[in-house]
Amino acid sequence: MVLFLISNYEGFNTGHGGHYYSLRQMAESIAKYEKVVTIVLGTEMPIVLADMKDAHHVPTKLHLQKKALKDAINKLKALELLSRLSVVHAYDAKSVYVGSYIAKIIKIPFILTKCGGKAPKKFYPKVSSLIVFHKTDYDHFDNYKKGYNNLYLIPNRVKPTRFCEQRKNQIDSISDENVFNIIKIGRIGTYYHKTLTSAIKFCAEVQSPAYPIKLTFIGYQESADIANELHLLSKKLNVNLSIHSESSYTSNASELIWACDASIGTGRGAMEALSAGKILLFPVANFDYPCLFNEQTAPFAIRDNFSERVKLPEELSNYCNPKHLMSLLSNNNYKDDLRKFGTNFFNLYFNVDVGAEKIIDIYNNSQDIAPISRWYLLYLRFYNAKLYFKYRSKPFRHQFMKALRL
Repeated sequence: MVLFLISNYEGFNTGHGGHYYSLRQMAESIAKYEKVVTIVLGTEMPIVLADMKDAHHVPTKLHLQKKALKDAINKLKALELLSRLSVVHAYDAKSVYVGSYIAKIIKIPFILTKCGGKAPKKFYPKVSSLIVFHKTDYDHFDNYKKGYNNLYLIPNRVKPTRFCEQRKNQIDSISDENVFNIIKIGRIGTYYHKTLTSAIKFCAEVQSPAYPIKLTFIGYQESADIANELHLLSKKLNVNLSIHSESSYTSNASELIWACDASIGTGRGAMEALSAGKILLFPVANFDYPCLFNEQTAPFAIRDNFSERVKLPEELSNYCNPKHLMSLLSNNNYKDDLRKFGTNFFNLYFNVDVGAEKIIDIYNNSQDIAPISRWYLLYLRFYNAKLYFKYRSKPFRHQFMKALRL
């Protein structure tokens, strides 16, 4: 039986949900072959995991690692599951202390998954078995072979997006059959500011009276100021923009991907668009407009997990040129080839069922017990406590500096 651990500590990972979706989809796929139980450590149960089978919440805070360990073990004992565990799999670095300690005391393998994001600049827990989602992370940790003996690159962690008949009215309200529909699914805030603004500018460059475009953003609104800025920019550039931040739209938003002809995607959203056979554009750091996902650009997109960190070589810059893309997308045969390539690429690299089989194979061949010393476990406790107080003090510092400026 597999124990999945993930954190939702106060001040960490409380609203965005991407890695919770990844954990849920992977755990449910592995559950087809192995019994899976999930423990969430932190202040609350994430909404994404609330109705998940065999998922349990252990209330705790980041600096109380010893208490979190005790409470997690008591929860597993109460459920009569502790003695049945065969592997512990943590889905973020904040869960390493609890997960590795449980694995150590009952003598079973411990595995950690790092879910996307930037390669760590400073500290990251050293574990014997580490799974990463993209090549940049793999190369980073591969340079530290002494600390990470078993390193695996497994980007497969997304379920194929299926058409949901119950969302048809919403899909129809978004889509306009008389125009080319483009959708961006993701948070409306500063984190994806470049992607959102470049999407509007891209549409302004591509559209024409003969080729009208409708752009739709669907996602949780983190900043009303950013949303207002996007509306003002679209109005200035004469772009038809709609923003949907209502929970009825943002809940399982990937089911609305069927409303578009093309998607501007980041991270998991890009992968879900490919699974639906949609034309995909993705952000790049070194050009002003999003890039077309095709056979030439795919290796660069997946290297950094479809994030805004992706850099494209100059020789492929034409795939970020709105006028060039306009000529390509005017060719129906080319569009059909793009959709087929995207679907095949998804099944090869991103389908969670493929990833689940790879991870089960790791479980079956990970006989070594996690070599984590008592000293290192103590170090993790103090490091997490330091992080906790650092992040708790951050809002106070911001308010203090704001008061000084007034």
